[in-house]
Amino acid sequence: MTRAVAAEGLAGRAAARAAAEAEKATRDACTFTHYHLLLELVRQGDPDGQASPLRPGDLAALEQRARAVLVARRTDGSLSPASAFEALAELAEVVEPCGLPGDPTRARLPQLAGEIAGVIQDLGRWADLAGPAERSCIRLLSDGAMLTHRCFRVALKELHDQLGDLWTMVQRWRLAPEAVSALAARPEWLLDGWELICGLWRAAGESQRARRLARHGVAGADDPGRGRRLDGLRRRGGDGGASLRPPAMAAHGAGKPGLDERPDDGPDRPQRKPAGALRMTGRAA
Repeated sequence: MTRAVAAEGLAGRAAARAAAEAEKATRDACTFTHYHLLLELVRQGDPDGQASPLRPGDLAALEQRARAVLVARRTDGSLSPASAFEALAELAEVVEPCGLPGDPTRARLPQLAGEIAGVIQDLGRWADLAGPAERSCIRLLSDGAMLTHRCFRVALKELHDQLGDLWTMVQRWRLAPEAVSALAARPEWLLDGWELICGLWRAAGESQRARRLARHGVAGADDPGRGRRLDGLRRRGGDGGASLRPPAMAAHGAGKPGLDERPDDGPDRPQRKPAGALRMTGRAA
């Protein structure tokens, strides 16, 4: 609702401009992700690197090689190459927040996870100089951050492992899109709320962090229900990347979005629209 109000200009011109810019940034990110998915598909189709290298930005040659890989991989009963090519564009929208292995697109969630890791390091240094009351706040936030970061890595690895065989992944997307969407939604669910905490941490000076933690940071991290759910994810996921399925994805009403919902917390998270044909917008591989 907030996003729709901002986009319509009902919250003022500045909010409308911010909503439009955020929507354009998301479209560009989806296009960039699609581009890198095509590059990865071509690489998977030529694991020995026998083909001549592609020129950076040569979209026509990239699309031609990607379609050739899909033709070569087709079997009886599988998707047609044309349908598989379309499915790859749809998949780009789904995985865009998580990015690809190695993060060539500098996707939002891996970048946010990096910020959380930085906060954890800062907390460790700050704890050595803090008083007893501050140490209690520091430990609470640090424990929550470390648990969240660990579960995020497990969930992200599970998604990225699936991207290791894009032909199989596009088949799964067309046959069971809900399962793929759930897989891609887990990392975002785990980091929900941490943009605010990291933003408060960046904005606060050393002298203000204790007060900010008490008012905002700890309130965000000290959610007993969320802590229990994360602990359950940790036990089920472990370090081996076993299947993670947050309870909020199994049933609505747990305070988190369902499979077909996304948090509507401002114009910085615009609704996604079909990526359509691949178009580069000035970003190079």
